[in-house]
Amino acid sequence: MKPKFFTHLFFFISLPVFLFGQMHPDLKDQAFSLYPGLEDMYGYTAAEYDQKAIIFGGRIVNKQPEVYSEDYPNTEIIIIDYVKQQAAAYSCYLFEGSLGEQISAHGLAYYQKDSILYFMGGYAFNDSSRNFETYPYLSRMNIPQTVHALENGKQPEAYVVQVCDQRIALFEAIIDFNGDEFFLLNGKNAEKRNTLEENPMYIEESYADEVRTFRILDHPKYLQIEDFHVWYDLQEFFDHYQDLVPEKIKMSIMDKILITQNLNSKQQISVSPLFE
Repeated sequence: MKPKFFTHLFFFISLPVFLFGQMHPDLKDQAFSLYPGLEDMYGYTAAEYDQKAIIFGGRIVNKQPEVYSEDYPNTEIIIIDYVKQQAAAYSCYLFEGSLGEQISAHGLAYYQKDSILYFMGGYAFNDSSRNFETYPYLSRMNIPQTVHALENGKQPEAYVVQVCDQRIALFEAIIDFNGDEFFLLNGKNAEKRNTLEENPMYIEESYADEVRTFRILDHPKYLQIEDFHVWYDLQEFFDHYQDLVPEKIKMSIMDKILITQNLNSKQQISVSPLFE
């Protein structure tokens, strides 16, 4: 089957970064001047390697709510070349099936290890069910090989491996890695059914204050999640891992742990024996 190429190139004159308000921790500020449309996007996945950036998924702010009430999905893969000072956009449907759908999702949990980008979950429209849903996929992308394939009109699917695992079907979670295990904090699972009807049904389950820990078994041709565990008590989780909790997760939970500790201390102080 021939690849479906919908490649369109957009080149932009570099503009001052201060014109654009929304920066991103995984992108150079320069990315927003080379591709100004980023300012109107949120919930996307971004990674940089060898002076290039790849951006996909997320949503685009709807500036005409009177025409359509919701924001639009980003269905393009954006490549930014910092050396050549240019940007290009390619259709995410160069990736077929569930991979293309996940790449267009917003709220993906993602983590970059050198030239490898792991991304999981995400919320997007499913062409098969005709519903919006949370994807149960873990994917591994070789960044430089994927970028090279896109830029040279080749099929990029060969450089991404995907596995289905319902345990990581969530979006808008915080992710980090301690060199051995992956950590997912919070997140939610949602589905919107009957999307063509006037009042579609939206179902959402929150995973607030829950931590999922696991290891990823890497193989050139497949992925596997091992040692998966869900922690429902943040204090118990922190006591177990202590110094092994990665920084992003630690910063996100410490306030709640300290509040719980202070409340427990106050309750102990306020309780006094009836009889001396």
